Amino acid sequence: MRLVAEGTLDVETLITHRIPFADVDEGITQALADPDSMLGVVFTQDG
Repeated sequence: MRLVAEGTLDVETLITHRIPFADVDEGITQALADPDSMLGVVFTQDG
């Protein structure tokens, strides 16, 4: 966490998908169907 806080480790490059909470079921289905395609998933708030 320290490296992230200091900006030494850029976690943004690890996020491959951003999925709204409204689509969480679809996102989980996609992750289970093809787990190698999703490195980092962030669920976002709607609106």
